[in-house]
Amino acid sequence: DAGEAVFREGDESSNLYIILDGLAAVRKGDRSIAEMAPGDFFGEMGLIDDAPRSADVIAVEPTSLLVIRREDFNSLMYDQMQLSQKVLWSFCRVMSVRLRDTNDTLAGV
Repeated sequence: DAGEAVFREGDESSNLYIILDGLAAVRKGDRSIAEMAPGDFFGEMGLIDDAPRSADVIAVEPTSLLVIRREDFNSLMYDQMQLSQKVLWSFCRVMSVRLRDTNDTLAGV
């Protein structure tokens, strides 16, 4: 539902989320970091480093999510090598864009 938290900063991180329908906002404190639309994913950092969530994700409108649990993701990595390479490459591309955006923001560009 609109206004519902998918997760909060500091929560345990064990799932990856893919937006099927709707919109979600990524927030750090009172600052909006990004808005996610259908096809976007978030939570990948938790699959990789097992650290607590680094931001809040809140549904902006009614939103449907595909949830991939860490156990299922790990099974995929071992059982489907070609698919797992594509998934990991997609993670790398998205994280690269996010890091470049962060660098630009910090540099005041």
